[in-house]
Amino acid sequence: MTASEIRYLLTIINLEKNGAVRLSDIANHIGCSKPSVTRATDNLEFRGYIKKGSNVELTPKGSEEGQKLTAIARYLQKEILSRLAPSARAAQRDAIEIMGAISPCNLEKLYEISQNSAD
Repeated sequence: MTASEIRYLLTIINLEKNGAVRLSDIANHIGCSKPSVTRATDNLEFRGYIKKGSNVELTPKGSEEGQKLTAIARYLQKEILSRLAPSARAAQRDAIEIMGAISPCNLEKLYEISQNSAD
């Protein structure tokens, strides 16, 4: 996944905690245009992570991937980026960029490390 796809997926997960998610909710949260959100969510839907109708909903695949990405982001923020970044928001942004830049194989390994460190 690209950093952009990760950002959108994590945003949808965050917003879902408060109920139904609309494209305008995502646009407002991220601070971008609705056409940009439409393009990004079309791609996530094509890849099977979300389903779009009157609202945006995670698929089981999106939910599973989102849980992994959330765990990795928390691990990166807590164990590495909190020592480097000047703010929690900067650490979160950097975690997303890192996750988008590494290979799927290494992303999976990072997920395993994050789970082992939680024990």
